[in-house]
Amino acid sequence: MSKDNGTPTTTPGPSFNFTVADEGTYVVTLDATDDGGITGTSSFTVVGTEINPTARIDGVKPADAQFANSPLFAPQENLSFAGSFVDAATNDTHTASWNFGDGQSANGFGATHFYTAAGTYTVTLIVKDDDGAQGQATTTVVVLSPQQMLSRMESYINGLQGLNAGQKNSLNAKLNAASDSIGRGDTKAASNQLNAFLNELTAYQGSNKISGAAFNTLVTEAHEVQGSLGTFNRFLEWLPFLA
Repeated sequence: MSKDNGTPTTTPGPSFNFTVADEGTYVVTLDATDDGGITGTSSFTVVGTEINPTARIDGVKPADAQFANSPLFAPQENLSFAGSFVDAATNDTHTASWNFGDGQSANGFGATHFYTAAGTYTVTLIVKDDDGAQGQATTTVVVLSPQQMLSRMESYINGLQGLNAGQKNSLNAKLNAASDSIGRGDTKAASNQLNAFLNELTAYQGSNKISGAAFNTLVTEAHEVQGSLGTFNRFLEWLPFLA
């Protein structure tokens, strides 16, 4: 058997199996020789056609492991993008490139990127093989402004079963105050109000009014808001929240 007029390979016996691992023209020739030394030959051609690789976006999540389980993305937050592909042509080599939907791009199956503004972005992964065939996959990334994130947190708090109306109102009042401060451009005041929120939240968690899972969700999202404002220092996280 030979591919594209290349050096042939031989296999003894009346039958053999092979897999078309790349595009090209394969000529398979059978030579049969009897005990008298007379040889007969028969050939047929197999054409391996170009197949586009299938690109896959495997996930988008915060690059910081502390926030990895958060479903919310904030401006200035580093996000981790992971992609892969499937290709029937196993001999091909592949490259990948990302278009993040905001005019920025990156190469490789894994990439990190942050968005500077809230919005909805269409992310595209393009996978190309060494013969020029390509496939692509898309996903949507929604980046919330700090105020939108605070609003989502309020809705989450309103759904908690262990807090009474007064306790929910108290927590939400601090989130509203932080949102108002952000609107005025006073990020320091917003961060202080979020710290007051976290102090109160910690007290409720300590008295078993909210679950550990709910506590961790709200703490993570509050820190994401502070991170987007440039006021969160993860290395000081172990300190008591400063009001």
